[in-house]
Amino acid sequence: MENASKALIMAGSILIGVLILSTFVYLFSTMGQYTAEAEERRAQTQVDMFNTNFTKYTGQVTYVDDAGNVEVKDVTCNMHDVISLANLAKQNNESRGILERQNYDDNSFYVQVDFLIPGNRIDHLEYRINDEFSEMLKTESNMYVDVNDEFGNFVGYDLRQYRCELGYAKSTGRVNYVKITKYP
Repeated sequence: MENASKALIMAGSILIGVLILSTFVYLFSTMGQYTAEAEERRAQTQVDMFNTNFTKYTGQVTYVDDAGNVEVKDVTCNMHDVISLANLAKQNNESRGILERQNYDDNSFYVQVDFLIPGNRIDHLEYRINDEFSEMLKTESNMYVDVNDEFGNFVGYDLRQYRCELGYAKSTGRVNYVKITKYP
C-alpha cells in the first residue's frame, strides 16, 4: 500500500511538471507570435512612412465648395516638387549604400526617377540631379502656362505642372520607381 501511494505521488508530480512545462511552452509560443506580429507591424509602418514621401504627389483630391458642388482634381507637382522627389530618391539610395546608378527592380531598395516630357527626357534624374541637367531644370522651373476660367477666359499664369506615377517593389511594397510626365 505504501508503494502504491508513493507511485501515485510520483505520477502526480510528473503530471504537474508536464502541465507546468506545457504552460511555459504555450506562453513562449504566444509571446513569439506577438513579437513577430509587432515586428511585422513596425516594418509595415516604416514602409508606409517611406511611401508617403512619394504618394503625396499622386492621386486625386476631392473638393467640396459651400454650395455642395463636388470637384475631383488630379494631384500635380511643379518643378520644385520634381527636384524634391529626385533628391529624396538620391538620399534614400545613398543611405542604403547604393552609390552607383541602377535600374529599379524587386530585389533592390534603389529608387529610380525618370523625367519624361517631350524634348527633355532624363532617365535616372536622382543620379543626375546635380550635374549637366541643373540648367535645364532651372529653365523648366520657370516655365509658366496660361490659366483660364471655366469659360476659357484668360485669368493669369501658373507654373507648369507635372504628373507623377509610382511603381512599387512587389517583394517590399516600397516605392522603387517614379515617372514624371507633363500634365495634362
